[in-house]
Formats: sequence, structure tokens, C-alpha cells
Amino acid sequence: MEYTVREDENKTEWYLGDSLHKENGPAVVMADGTREWWFHGKRHCEDGPAITFPDGHNKWFIEGESISEEDFNAFIEAKNAPADVLQPALKQGYAVGGLVTLGWEDMRAYVAAAEAENCPVILQAGPSCRAHTPLPVLGKMFRHLAEAASVPVVAHLDHGYTFEDCKLALDSGFTSVMFDGSRKPLQQNIDETAAIAEMAHAAGISCEGEIGFVGYSGGESSNGTDPEEAAKFARESGADAIAISVGNLHLQQDKEGGLDLERIAQIEALTSVPLVIHGGSGVPVEQRRHLAAKTSICKFNIGTELRMAFGSALRAAVEADPARFDRVQILSDTLDPVQRAAQEVLRAFGAPPQR
Repeated sequence: MEYTVREDENKTEWYLGDSLHKENGPAVVMADGTREWWFHGKRHCEDGPAITFPDGHNKWFIEGESISEEDFNAFIEAKNAPADVLQPALKQGYAVGGLVTLGWEDMRAYVAAAEAENCPVILQAGPSCRAHTPLPVLGKMFRHLAEAASVPVVAHLDHGYTFEDCKLALDSGFTSVMFDGSRKPLQQNIDETAAIAEMAHAAGISCEGEIGFVGYSGGESSNGTDPEEAAKFARESGADAIAISVGNLHLQQDKEGGLDLERIAQIEALTSVPLVIHGGSGVPVEQRRHLAAKTSICKFNIGTELRMAFGSALRAAVEADPARFDRVQILSDTLDPVQRAAQEVLRAFGAPPQR
């Protein structure tokens, strides 16, 4: 069966037999049971096992070109796996910014910053972000930005506390999850992280774990990472990256506290996976540069520093015109300042050009 086209001065419509079909729509089941995808009235193959033929075999396509199943799987893994962001960083001596998001305004500023700096970026949805916006919505926002970006953009769940948290993130289109079992006994943390890592890897995404406990400025105290426990965690958990506690604290507003370089050296001597620093806002910029270039630390989570930049920009926008009330206009004034702040953060990590 073939499409017929009916046109008038206002629109073009495609018909399969006598039935109207969407201009750009899902697969059409043909009379012989095969499926065909169409785009503007022409047969089109989406990325994936697009067409099932009468004898039951599939053909895989990327941008309309037929390829082998093995090449297709390799393409999807390379496109979606965040390990492709951290492993090159580990091998080439740089780090990637895990930038903590709270809404559309900051996440689009972060992607704009990454494109301006020509570097990868990890968009992170932590507990406070998820309390404000449901994970399925965040997943669509992250993926929309990632798919349109000219640099690698990872959609990352930060501090998932349960298997269900991580499963929902996976189902919502996230390309990386972090399971935080750091408050639990070592073996329980390993076992639960391993289960989530197995689930993540089966879906072609990566999993970050945490060993030791990173405390909070003005709140819970840290429990520094034991190098031997880190080695055991790395061997048995299956995590692709490990967050460590080496003098870093969440929610620090100053950069006066440096990290424990001796403990970092002991941990990286016993592990081979990328290491992650949570609470990166409290790490002096020069130390960030050094650690990114010279150690296995491949990811710095930055939240407080950028939230402060957003808050300052928002106050300035409100105070600049007290009579202005349209929130779109007000929030638009935060984009450039937050982008500039994010560019400064990303620049320090030393990533090579991505395009």
C-alpha cells in the first residue's frame, strides 16, 4: 500500500488507503503485517530496530542508513553512556562539572555555558530539585537540552536513596544515576549499590556510588573515606564512579577549606575508577585545577556556588525595576549571569575541545 497526498492552500495531508495518517507519526502496520515509519509522506527509519519484515527479522537504522545490530548497539552505548564522559577525563587528565539544577533557568544556562566553553557537562537533579519538580518532568527537560546540545550533556540523578528512586530516574530518561548508601553499613552499601549498578548497566547507563560520608556545612558531620574500604567498594559494587569524603562538605559558601591530598592519594592508589567530589563549591579553584589534572578525581559537583550566583542575579533583576511583575521577564535576566558563573566553574576543569 502506498501513501496518497492531498493538498490545498493551507495544509498537506497524507493518507494510507482512505485513512488519514499523521504527517510525522508512529509506525504504520502494513497489510502484510510489516511496520513502516514515514516522515512527510516518505518512508523514514528512526534510530532503532525500525522495521520488522514478514520473515521476522529486523533492520537497524541510524539516520535512515541500515547498519548491523552490533554497530547499532555500539552507537547507542556511545551516545547514551555517561562513562563516555568520565572515562576520557580519567585517561586524559581533566574533570567534568556535575552542576546541580533546581529549574529550567539554571539548567539551560549550564548547557549554554558548556557549549560556550566547548566542554561536557553533567546536569544533576538532587533531592531538593526532585521535591520541586517530578523526575519524569526533569528527565524530559534534561533530555531535551542534551539532544539539542553541541557538546555531551549527561542527565544525572544525584543522591538517589532507594532502588525505586534510581529505577524511576532510569524510566524517566536519565543517563546516569547516583545511589547514596553512604549512611549504611559497608556491606549493605556495597550490596545495594551493586544491585542498582546491575540495573543501570543493563539499561546502558552508568552508576555512581559513595563510600564514606560527605557531611553538610552547619549540619551532619563527615565520615572520611577509608582507603581500604574504598578499594573493597570499587571491587565489589560495580559502580562506574565513586564519591569520596576527603575534607569536602555540602553547602559550603566559601572556598577556604582545601581537601586532604594525602587521603586522596591513598584512595586512588587502591582504586582504578573515576573519583567524585561532592560539595565542590567549597574547594579552592586552584585546587580544583590541580586535582582535575593530576589525580583520579574526574567529577566535581557544584551547587551552592551557582545557586548563589542565581540568587544574586534574581535579586538584581527584581530590584532593577520594582514595578515589573512578569516572571518570565524577571527570570530571563538571570540567564547571562548564571551562564558566566557556570563558564568560570567549567573552565577550571581543563576539558579539551569536544567539537
